[in-house]
Amino acid sequence: MVPYAIIFDLEDSIRDEYKESARELLRSVFTEYSDTCGDLFRCWVRINDRSSEFFSDDLKWLHSFDTRHFGVKIPKCSGREDIIALEHLHSDSTPIIPTIEALKGYENRDIIMESAQQTGIKNIGFGAGDMTLELDIERDYTLPILQHIICELVIASKRHGLDLIDSTSRVLPKSGSGWQALIEEEVAFSCANGFSGKKAIHPEQVPVIERVFSSRHERDVVRAREVMDDIDSQSKTRAIRSSKTGNYVGNPSIKHATRVLETSDDSDDETS
Repeated sequence: MVPYAIIFDLEDSIRDEYKESARELLRSVFTEYSDTCGDLFRCWVRINDRSSEFFSDDLKWLHSFDTRHFGVKIPKCSGREDIIALEHLHSDSTPIIPTIEALKGYENRDIIMESAQQTGIKNIGFGAGDMTLELDIERDYTLPILQHIICELVIASKRHGLDLIDSTSRVLPKSGSGWQALIEEEVAFSCANGFSGKKAIHPEQVPVIERVFSSRHERDVVRAREVMDDIDSQSKTRAIRSSKTGNYVGNPSIKHATRVLETSDDSDDETS
């Protein structure tokens, strides 16, 4: 299964002494595959954060060749300044994803998302690792404090019209099938709580993430069609009883069904 995007990490994954060689390796990859990079999936580069000594070198590297074939992820985004520093790239058709993964970024979430919205950015990333490190807690989605942070970020992203992408799962493939149930539970939490997608850190996580989000979307489409069919058959009113469940269906449900079907039509157009 092909992922929607692949992220090349220049930050946490690369030791300091290998930063420059990693940049040059990526340059050769993007130069060689510049014509085909976006055909199967979008490539992204996760640069070093703005407070890092490597940030300025990353910017020089980005300026040195055509960046239209990949996107840039901003790690540990803490405020408007992080987005402004890369705004010129976005204006040149290079997509950007600011990632909120530290407490300062969480505190400034509305500032970051407002700036992202004004700049034309479509997505915001969430990173749980550094956030839980600062809080000195386990990286456990059942903890109320982490759930509170996630709820606040989801609400803010919806308010600003942005898609929120969840952090990677640390559950890696093991012998037996137990790991799949663990990651599926985590992905189901992300999906049910308003995230638009989830990052993977291992290829075998991708089918699980795809299956959960696709199943949710397919279920939403079926329910939306049922709502609209009921409206068509009972068109005298916008407040009806569902013929399928017997539950009340009002205007908010109708609006939601309309939005789901419009989004589904857009997805069908893109993949047809």
